[in-house]
Amino acid sequence: MSKLATLKFIQAKRPSQLAPVIVRRHKLSKKIWEQLQLVKATLEGNTYHTTRHRIVVDPSTGLSKSIEMPKRVKQWWWTADTGKVCLTIRYGTKQINLNKDKNNVSINSNNNWTWLNAQPKLPNSINSNKS
Repeated sequence: MSKLATLKFIQAKRPSQLAPVIVRRHKLSKKIWEQLQLVKATLEGNTYHTTRHRIVVDPSTGLSKSIEMPKRVKQWWWTADTGKVCLTIRYGTKQINLNKDKNNVSINSNNNWTWLNAQPKLPNSINSNKS
């Protein structure tokens, strides 16, 4: 009983839904994480894809079953004419302006994507943003 006395009890109600801003932040964070995995796989010479579940009806039996299918991850970067790699952050099909009227990040391709070392902090910084 003494251990229960050390706990602090409160009255709280769990929200039924997350705020729309939080949902969008989680989605963007997940997509950035997928891009990091895609870059790492590309540098290693591998392919990367995520999976999704689909319900398929068997035409002969009429039963439906859930199967895993690969989902293609589109890369957000490309190589410009100057040899630099340009990176665009996207939310859905829209490009996000990272700076005033600028939506791309220029990366020197000769530094072997050293920006990847700092990128794992990016999804956390998106989730902790207050705006």
